[in-house]
Amino acid sequence: MKKIFTLVILYFVPGFIVGLLLGWMATGRTGLIAERVASDFNNDNMPDAFFYYTNNVLMKAEYDRNFDNIPDYFEWYLGGVVSRFEADDSFDGAIDGRGEYEFGRIATCSVDTDFNDLADAFMTYSNGVLAEINWKPNGSSNVLRRERFAQGVKVEAFVDSNEDGILDCRIVYDAFERVIEQDELPH
Repeated sequence: MKKIFTLVILYFVPGFIVGLLLGWMATGRTGLIAERVASDFNNDNMPDAFFYYTNNVLMKAEYDRNFDNIPDYFEWYLGGVVSRFEADDSFDGAIDGRGEYEFGRIATCSVDTDFNDLADAFMTYSNGVLAEINWKPNGSSNVLRRERFAQGVKVEAFVDSNEDGILDCRIVYDAFERVIEQDELPH
């Protein structure tokens, strides 16, 4: 009897528990089981996007924008709503842009414009519309240029003309980004 009890404890109970856990995971109740769906946008019989679902809710999307079979744009979702992205805009395998979303609308973004793995431009958005860009080359703490936008159109810029850490010039633009006014700012 003691031998049977030992066999039950050593083999049956752990196997039963593992079986329960695997069954629970297979039903998707843990959120661990994901479904991957591929899409071919350019009809070349190669997937250009992959969509990852957990419990029928979109969790991640990967896109191959230049059709070289390597994903270069990634989106993550919370509750089926986009929450952030990363982009390889130079198609060299390194992430050049990152952004955060609020309520499914772009809120902030940073971009590496010289492709050296350090962010140079930092964008903020209002209701998904570009509001401001701060240019801080290679992650510098000094803003060399601050561009402000109204309804997504650049209306003014503040420039650090001698790179001393002080924005000393104001430029005003018309709707076609032509300079209509330029002033030096007092220190």
